[in-house]
Amino acid sequence: MKVLNKTIQEHGGIDVVVNNIGYGLLGVVEELSVEDIQNIYEVKVFGESNVLRHTNPYLRAQGSGLVLNISSYLGYSALGAFSQSLHNQYSFNGNENQSLYEEIFLSTWAKYDCGRPTSIRYIQFDDNYYQKHKKNYDTLIIPKNEKILFHGTPNTCLIINCGRCSACGIKESGFKISFSGKNISFSRFGRGIYLAPNSSKANDYNNNQNFNYRCTIVSKVNLGNSVRLFNTNQQISLPNGYHSVHGQAGFDLNYDEYVVYNEKQVLPIGVFIYVIS
Repeated sequence: MKVLNKTIQEHGGIDVVVNNIGYGLLGVVEELSVEDIQNIYEVKVFGESNVLRHTNPYLRAQGSGLVLNISSYLGYSALGAFSQSLHNQYSFNGNENQSLYEEIFLSTWAKYDCGRPTSIRYIQFDDNYYQKHKKNYDTLIIPKNEKILFHGTPNTCLIINCGRCSACGIKESGFKISFSGKNISFSRFGRGIYLAPNSSKANDYNNNQNFNYRCTIVSKVNLGNSVRLFNTNQQISLPNGYHSVHGQAGFDLNYDEYVVYNEKQVLPIGVFIYVIS
């Protein structure tokens, strides 16, 4: 905390957090002592969590920042005599995704008149789908302005594996502007992909008519240059040099929302399945 506070005092904030912590531990499981195993978990699992625990509040308060969690292929593929490195690296990878996104999901739930999310379960999209979408995402040449945003989608299956529901469609094929307005009769800023910084705002659009659970998709979104608007305009044409709309609360909107008009700007990451109580 001393180093963190000194950095903020001297430089005025944090732009990037590089979470590159860990070491290798060679040895089959029966050769390692309890202390060996505890020490590597203290460094690679709890150490990573402590860095995020102390830095995330600053990043959230300033509304920007980038976290780079340096991982290892041992989190995805086994290697002989590295059993404990594999175990805690897998924990690192899983914790990195689920804990961070769940924290954002819960901390941005701003509308309590609609209830509160309970029985929350996060499902990370399979890596083959993620990498396919990331190739498209990475080919887009616009200024980097990335945010984690939410999109509510109705009538989805429970474990996102039916291949027919809207969430499965997004998982497999990404967001499609051709589906804009299919479930919602109005489009405040024209035909595009609508996303919300507040998970509760996204929840407004994911009423599941067949079951009592809800589904909200979490995505990385490159907004590029975003034009800010307070009044809705269904016939909007983006000004030259802009790539998205930031609809701001205050006049026509009660809560902020973003709209992008290029499918490549959205990289779907996973889904939250939950119940409203």
